[in-house]
Amino acid sequence: MLVLGIEASGGISGAAISIEGRGTSAVELAGRGRHARSVSDAVAALLGSLDLSPGEVELIAVGRGPGSFTGLRVAMGVAKGFALGQGAPIVGVSSLAAMAAPACVEGSVVLAAGDARRNEIYGALYSPDPSASLPLPLSEEAAIPMAHLGRWLADHLPRDLPLTIAGDGAERAASALLAQDDFEAPVHLAAPEGRVSASPGSVARLGLARFLIDGPDDPEALDPVYIRPAVGV
Repeated sequence: MLVLGIEASGGISGAAISIEGRGTSAVELAGRGRHARSVSDAVAALLGSLDLSPGEVELIAVGRGPGSFTGLRVAMGVAKGFALGQGAPIVGVSSLAAMAAPACVEGSVVLAAGDARRNEIYGALYSPDPSASLPLPLSEEAAIPMAHLGRWLADHLPRDLPLTIAGDGAERAASALLAQDDFEAPVHLAAPEGRVSASPGSVARLGLARFLIDGPDDPEALDPVYIRPAVGV
């Protein structure tokens, strides 16, 4: 199945094409909150580089957030426009789950820590799901103040399991935990390639897994997940 992934919630935005048995190709853009034309151009450039027509896309997966308010609106608008124009099914993917997926290994819990600015992270806990190719959520997605991160983890982290922190807020989150007395469990950072925001390639792969389990989303009901109200955007 040919899947187009679109993601613009954080520092990595752009598009990816994932084809079963042939791997993933991507066009990624640096910077937060990319403009609609930039993401649209990334989609067009990617299809052109692979000699694919828009009509060959069989599924569209879009990162639904949380993350940059502008970026989420851009990604959702481009994805819905493409789905409507091509008559292709669409699925929304948690950007935090896409962030956590590369770091999910058996026996470890992953904190996806997205940079929310304002001295906060967007966070959620995940573990590998042996029955599917999706990270299994262990908590709700939340905007967590750094000063309260230790307490939040103490309330949500399953006991006796190691914690790995992934995402573009991973290093700040780990530093904050070192200064807090209410969390003493060992903490490991994901590999450097896992300390970035959600990638369009990860969104494409998780989108396919979601589609095979749950089917498509209703485009009319699919909206970005902001967690907190947008201010000044």
